[in-house]
Amino acid sequence: PGGRTATTPTASPRRLGFRRTARTRTAFRRLGRRTAGRTTTARTTTARTTTATTTAATTTTAAAATATTAAAAGSHLR
Repeated sequence: PGGRTATTPTASPRRLGFRRTARTRTAFRRLGRRTAGRTTTARTTTARTTTATTTAATTTTAAAATATTAAAAGSHLR
């Protein structure tokens, strides 16, 4: 069980981060297709990219925090 606790926290947050980014990208693409007009799409895409980057950063930081806490818990269990 000690090995599992150590390996899972590092792997799971990365997977979740990738899944979240993929979902947001697909959603942004769909929204971009729906909106008509090159100027509108360009403006929205720039705004969306900034929001996506911020969300990704928050997810990565949260994942790192969870990984550190999980590692600490694992060390205590060991």
